Amino acid sequence: MGGDTLLITFTDGTSGTDTPGMGRWLILPRPKDATGTARIDFNRAVVPHHMFSAAFPCPLSPRENHLLLRIEAGERAPVFEEGAAVGTTTGPAV
Repeated sequence: MGGDTLLITFTDGTSGTDTPGMGRWLILPRPKDATGTARIDFNRAVVPHHMFSAAFPCPLSPRENHLLLRIEAGERAPVFEEGAAVGTTTGPAV
């Protein structure tokens, strides 16, 4: 991302079932204060563009960014037919 933006990739307890197995993204403004602290709002979690085409390169979430809890906020896996979401255990492979 740009110099003023942070890209945080993460997986959580919904990954691979309710959301894409490869994770979701948070795009945040880079902190400008002296502490370097950023406020994270999981309502802003997005399904990355690589979910829609293999043509897009995809940064994967490091193991350290896996959250054991379920993040029920933000975008979920897209549903295309019969309730099966792409990239989940019940949906087609990407």
